Amino acid sequence: MQDEIDSKIAATKNSNGESTSAENDTDKSDPQHILLFYKFHPLSKEEELVELYRVALEKLCRGLQLQGRILVGCNEHQSEGINGTLSGDEEATKAFVRALGGNDDDDDKPVDTSTAYREFVFQFWKDCQEFYKAAKCDPLVMDPSDFKWSTCQESQLFPDLNVKIVTELIGTGGVLAPISLDEVHQGYLTPAEWHERIKELEKDEKAKEETVLIDCRNTKEWQIGHFPGAPDPSTTTFNQFPTWVQQNSQNLANKKVLMYCTGGIRCEKASAFIRNQIPSVQEVRHLKGGIHKYLDEFGSKEECQWKGKNFVFDKRGAHGAAGSSKDEEVVGRCLYCSAPYDVFQPGCVCTVCREPTLVCDSCRPTLREYHCHVHAHLRSCYFTDLTPFSQSELESQLKQLTELKSEIAVGKKFKQRRKTLSRQCEKVAERLREIEQNGESSVEKDAAPTKCRNCGESECSGACWGFHGLKRKRVLEAASSESGSKSQQQASTSDTIDHEDTTSGNERRQKRKAQDKQSAIDELVQLKLHSVPCEGRNEANGIRIPATCTRILQSNTKGKWCGKSLLSVLQTEFAELSDSTMLEKVLKRGLLRVNDAPITSLEVARSTELKNMDVMDACFIGMNHLYTLYVETPVYVCDKPSTVPVHPAGPYLSNSLMMMVEAQEKISPRTLIPCHRIDRVTSGLTLCCTNPKVARLIQSRIEAGIVSKYYLAKVHGRFPSSEVDIQTESTDIAKWNWSDEEKVIEVSAPIETVDPANGIRKITSDGKLALSLFRFVSYDPESNSSIVFCSPQTGRSHQLRVHLQWLGHPIVHDIQYGGQLGENIDTKVGLSEANARRQESSRSSLLHPSSISNLDATSAMEICTFCQEGPEKAFSPAQLLQGGHRICLHAFRYRIPFRRKKDDEFLGELDLRVSPPSWMGGSEGSDCGNDIPSYEELGEINADEKCI
Repeated sequence: MQDEIDSKIAATKNSNGESTSAENDTDKSDPQHILLFYKFHPLSKEEELVELYRVALEKLCRGLQLQGRILVGCNEHQSEGINGTLSGDEEATKAFVRALGGNDDDDDKPVDTSTAYREFVFQFWKDCQEFYKAAKCDPLVMDPSDFKWSTCQESQLFPDLNVKIVTELIGTGGVLAPISLDEVHQGYLTPAEWHERIKELEKDEKAKEETVLIDCRNTKEWQIGHFPGAPDPSTTTFNQFPTWVQQNSQNLANKKVLMYCTGGIRCEKASAFIRNQIPSVQEVRHLKGGIHKYLDEFGSKEECQWKGKNFVFDKRGAHGAAGSSKDEEVVGRCLYCSAPYDVFQPGCVCTVCREPTLVCDSCRPTLREYHCHVHAHLRSCYFTDLTPFSQSELESQLKQLTELKSEIAVGKKFKQRRKTLSRQCEKVAERLREIEQNGESSVEKDAAPTKCRNCGESECSGACWGFHGLKRKRVLEAASSESGSKSQQQASTSDTIDHEDTTSGNERRQKRKAQDKQSAIDELVQLKLHSVPCEGRNEANGIRIPATCTRILQSNTKGKWCGKSLLSVLQTEFAELSDSTMLEKVLKRGLLRVNDAPITSLEVARSTELKNMDVMDACFIGMNHLYTLYVETPVYVCDKPSTVPVHPAGPYLSNSLMMMVEAQEKISPRTLIPCHRIDRVTSGLTLCCTNPKVARLIQSRIEAGIVSKYYLAKVHGRFPSSEVDIQTESTDIAKWNWSDEEKVIEVSAPIETVDPANGIRKITSDGKLALSLFRFVSYDPESNSSIVFCSPQTGRSHQLRVHLQWLGHPIVHDIQYGGQLGENIDTKVGLSEANARRQESSRSSLLHPSSISNLDATSAMEICTFCQEGPEKAFSPAQLLQGGHRICLHAFRYRIPFRRKKDDEFLGELDLRVSPPSWMGGSEGSDCGNDIPSYEELGEINADEKCI
């Protein structure tokens, strides 16, 4: 093994290029040796056990005086391993490679070096054996060929040694974590095979058309070097790659895919992901060992296909194809003047996102701050250091920022951009206030030195950039030390010691989120809103009205509200506050607050401009209505009554399906997760569970359109049972087709939301594709109504209701889409029950949580529309069960198939059903119950597929 290591070192010295860093004038007599390596290997699911291996690696590296970074993967899938980059002297790196090669009993000389290094290797083997025994896993052994070697003259490539445990070796937010180790290690092309395939693409147009070449790295890496024909990946981090695949799935279908990255690790899982997501792809191959291995073999040859430099994540910045004329080839371009340039200078980072930016020597002196290609549109209005700008310049910046923010005021995908612009607007506004107080004399203009974007120091050369930067590390350590000293001083004069919070921002957010959830749960229990369905239910008429109570309703500022006055948002977004009289009552009593500050008048509300992080809350009275439900486990299969929303919404809280199932099944509040959603007015099968992974699994099947859904509807008139019975004529927009064999009407008519406020949909040419199947079941001449089997083939809201209306047979009770109320609808019973609850509430004090004072609770009751003016003023007719609250549409069966992603093998299906609705058994004079076909007749089961 030692001979093999020595040969690798010799090959490295002959083939690898030197650093392209701007600081490359150190002593060249003592080069640094760099190791780049990874290996996917199942370690353990338990972090406590993996910690044993992490400690063993760290002890080895410290003993060998190596610096750099090693990531050790640990997750429930056991789909990771190790990934690292280290630097040190030649003997130390050779010793590390020998240590990772495993304990060879036949080799009594593990390394041809000092006894001290040999001792650390033996100790590592001993520590690893303890870990392998405890974790019950196979030894992680690497071959010398698994390492990528290079050398440079930098004195210190890394600031320290960092060996840590991570859930993914290459972060993707968990998207690629489930990919098993059986799916990686596939599709390799050796450097020689890759070389021939790239040459073929240049010569053969047909091969070029059939092949997609993918650079799995990021834009900054691609900018300074890539293989010919590889397009810009247009990503800044690897976790954007799964989204890129989904967006380009059509371009990848039925194509051959060639992939490459720096050292090969990104391609391992990226190639497996493409095979899983796009089964129609012809082949997926990737360069084994990545660009590093290719340059080892072809870097010194004129036929080398690589163009430019290979970006590396250490102080070198990049290296080229040494020994070839291509080493002088510059493919990068200055972002400002487009001149050839390929050196990422340490100080040239984007002032918005700190992304490395290519800025040539000529442009650099003319700029105070830099903007990457993504943020080039902010060059005239976004700056970290605002001291050089005059009042008029800052006002111009603020105007531009505000306009840009208004363009992206709506949409989740712009959420982070809105936050960035909002923070900068606040910063500019604060600077303007300083100038107003101190005058233009506070403007430093040209006298102000340029400050480093990372550490904020004016004398910094920019060498603090990135995880390898030393200066930023020292600055952070100094700040931490100063903070620690202050904490100790404060602790000495206090009876209690407040320890510094060392948790990360994400951990703090998760902790705060958990605390908020627990507070909400405590409030629901305290207000007796977490109650079983029978509580508050009138057995005579089935109406359920929970106890009236006072609560705080809270909302974070939505993106579309940013920059608007609080008054305009209250009047347009909150129906109850659109009435100026009611709004004045709320404000006068101090019941509405923004960031805990009470808003006491219309003038204050008008002058308050909402910002992105503002929190608005108010005290209001709440009540709602319902019938009963039926639940099964372990996935909760609920037979949802009509009139009941799936989850809390609008005036519905305790009277929502999730809340009642939780109470009935003795589950903690806010624990159930709906796997899908059906309309409040629709009854029938609704799925929920407590496991987020199960919920996501079912949701993904529904979103993919592979779930078979079966509904029953009661419609007006005799529904067509043959083609000649169909009276509606097809148009260019809406069409129907009849199947004689299956006796089914297929309706294809696009649906658009024409009234978002009231949720009204119509068939329009601008609508989204909607396809539904209908089959006649039975007819009742006495009520002139039919039972119809329905199966939506797409997932548009209200599509069955809209399509049945178009066919001339609207659903019974569906007054929103042409239906008529049945004669047995009592429009007074709901109002009567609500009034009884109102009178009961007036005779006793309302429940309210401890966070609401008695004064605020009384004030809320004094202005509550329900308490003061009655239910007719507070609720809509549908909410008072006066019509439009339920329709004769019932979801009775879902078939959810499951297939293995790897080979599309059928694993089985969930065949979930609930009872037929009561209106099928003769309600309103219907006598069609005996004619209902069996489940198998309505939704044929494929006998070859077993149900689970």
